[in-house]
Amino acid sequence: MEIREASLKESLELSRFKRDIWLETYENIYSYDKLYRYNIDENEKKFEDIILDENQNIYVFYHGEVVGYLIFGPGKYEDYKDFKLCINALYIKKTYQGKGLGRKSFNLVKNYCEANKISKFYNCCNYYNKNAKAFYSKMGGRIARTVVDVSREKSQYYFEYYL
Repeated sequence: MEIREASLKESLELSRFKRDIWLETYENIYSYDKLYRYNIDENEKKFEDIILDENQNIYVFYHGEVVGYLIFGPGKYEDYKDFKLCINALYIKKTYQGKGLGRKSFNLVKNYCEANKISKFYNCCNYYNKNAKAFYSKMGGRIARTVVDVSREKSQYYFEYYL
């Protein structure tokens, strides 16, 4: 298993992986349109932009193919403007979950925080993604905010971590 920074040439593979992981994870949560009208080309461009953004960190988990990825950097939520770091995405293929990749991801984030004198960070996960909720709690996250929206897609837990 290789964990390394993503490269531009992997943008298309990451876009396809994201589509597949969304189908695997969010089938009864996200709308049909969001899942089945996912635009690979549009998301490839988004991954290129993230990879080129010096404020974002993107790591790929590779085992003959992409089996996961992690994105962290500045957050975008107004309520968390005093937090300098957010885990913006952490996706691991189901067959690779429970093998330590999530914990290794958190170690990457914590090491980054320590090196950059960041004492806290946060992330969100979908309210209906019970596996993610359990994982983030296990990693030491404290649920600081819960938003339950009419749209299942917008319902979120906000986790905070203090180092």
